Amino acid sequence: MIDKLIVLFNNLYKNKGIQNLSMKALVKSSFFLFNLYIINNLPIAEVARFALFYTTARFFSFFGTDSMHITRFAEIREIHLGLIEDSEIIDNIKTHFFISHALLFILSLLIFQETLTVISVNLVAVALSAIRLLADYSKVNNKIWKSIIIEDLIFTIGFIFLSVVFIQFFEDVIVSITLAISICAVFSITYALYYFKKKLYVDFLKFGKFNFDLKRFWFSNKFTLLKGVTVFVLYLSRQFGDFYYGEQMVAETHLMLIFINVFMLISTSIVAGFQNEIVLKKDEAVTTKLFIKVYKKLTFPIIYFVLLICGLLIVFAEEFLLIITPNFSYLKSQFIYTILLVLLYFIVNPIFYFFYMNKRVSNFNSFIALGYITLMAVVASGYIIENYWIWFFSLISVLVLIPIQVAISGIINLKKP
Repeated sequence: MIDKLIVLFNNLYKNKGIQNLSMKALVKSSFFLFNLYIINNLPIAEVARFALFYTTARFFSFFGTDSMHITRFAEIREIHLGLIEDSEIIDNIKTHFFISHALLFILSLLIFQETLTVISVNLVAVALSAIRLLADYSKVNNKIWKSIIIEDLIFTIGFIFLSVVFIQFFEDVIVSITLAISICAVFSITYALYYFKKKLYVDFLKFGKFNFDLKRFWFSNKFTLLKGVTVFVLYLSRQFGDFYYGEQMVAETHLMLIFINVFMLISTSIVAGFQNEIVLKKDEAVTTKLFIKVYKKLTFPIIYFVLLICGLLIVFAEEFLLIITPNFSYLKSQFIYTILLVLLYFIVNPIFYFFYMNKRVSNFNSFIALGYITLMAVVASGYIIENYWIWFFSLISVLVLIPIQVAISGIINLKKP
């Protein structure tokens, strides 16, 4: 028994997903403390400006990357391995990056009235998008620590520290955040570009020509829209929850959203750690045997701990709520439903990402249309649904709608070994 436990813990220690998750947990905790600092040390008006500004920048960065960290990963790996030339692909990535952010800049002019805010939100969005692409591409050699250095250590931890320092000197929180992110982005991107050129043999500094491919641009956008449902669900549940039902609803559901974000972080961090192994090489066929092999790597042994934690949270739901938030301990039933929902998400999400990252998603347009039509219908139903928990869980359930569809469709179309 002891030997089995030792083997289990050794597997966990060597697991790339766990290593990535550990650093993400540290970064998320640091950012959580940074948010507490903002809330406790700035006027309410500045806190609101920060929340809107940073949320918009994050939202823009999601669409700014245009899913190229997924759709172009295999090609960057082939460049690293010397299997293909890099100039045309690199030009295409940089061209699409520029066009995406140019369109987002136009959108920002409609959202913000102040010129300084427009410039700041776009600078931050560009930095976040660039870091995301470089951090993910750095895993093409099947090593994750460079990704952690680029995204987590130099950039995120750095900008959190500098933001606190700059807030002491500048009256405007947006100026402080923008300056801190810009400085850290310069250091992080410089380090990443040097690493790519010297170690991965990928030169992002070269720019041959403006290379825009409308068909490829829409192809990447389909992946962005497919995953974008999740972003919209988490954003709209707060905005329209307050609009329909008021601050009490937002306060109560915020607790549930925290746990949803925690389990989503666990799942996506593990997937990100194995990105190079999930994305198959050109000559590899997507077979049932290969799918099972990758899925086991993504879910075991962490699934045992997730099931244990979920089981304990369900059995001792009321006691747990009394410890962490006594004022909301009456939300036992809602908490249990949330745990069951995120457990389903944890099981399905690796399947979704396997087909998503390997661009093996059939019925793309149908999935996107169904996801957004369902999302809009559920959001609009708040006009007639009086019980906000019914509305909230209907909306949150959309989180697993597309992953389940993609998983079922992908498994049905798998080739036999």
